[in-house]
Amino acid sequence: MEKIEYNGDTFYYAKGKLYDSSFIEVPSNISYPILTKRFENIDCSNYGEDEFLELLREVKNAGAYQKCVDLIFDVGFVRFQKSKSFLSVMFPMVTSCYRSMHKPEKAIEFWQENKDKYAMASISFLTSLAAAYCDMEDYEQAKHFADQAYSLQGGYQGYMTELSLVYERIRKETETLKK
Repeated sequence: MEKIEYNGDTFYYAKGKLYDSSFIEVPSNISYPILTKRFENIDCSNYGEDEFLELLREVKNAGAYQKCVDLIFDVGFVRFQKSKSFLSVMFPMVTSCYRSMHKPEKAIEFWQENKDKYAMASISFLTSLAAAYCDMEDYEQAKHFADQAYSLQGGYQGYMTELSLVYERIRKETETLKK
């Protein structure tokens, strides 16, 4: 557990969670500025790809979405842009962060600007992109990308997956529009 001093208070950080001095998990509205400050002070210039991806996951899980996107663009793209494994994690992470910031148009714009350079067709990326199109109420494109994800996963993979939730959302929201 890492000890963090912030505004005269002591906190503990472990596995993406922040705890107060009584080891009770701190609510996200309080932990966000503390963890954002922690992440700003991390020097990741010597991180290898795996270590950097783990940092990105921590930052994203802490709800510091803009910081996560900034790290991806400022560090990740510069250092790991030729790594297929990095790109396969980074693409869905960027779209997910933008969606979490209520900026689905940025997720779509990101894909449109990079689709020729990085044709990373992963199930998680296509599902996230389909959800971004749902956010934009473009259900035709949402279904197109959901169908691509479905095809990649080889068909039926169970109920209540992210992809099944996107399909359910498309169904519900298009039915509502028809009424």
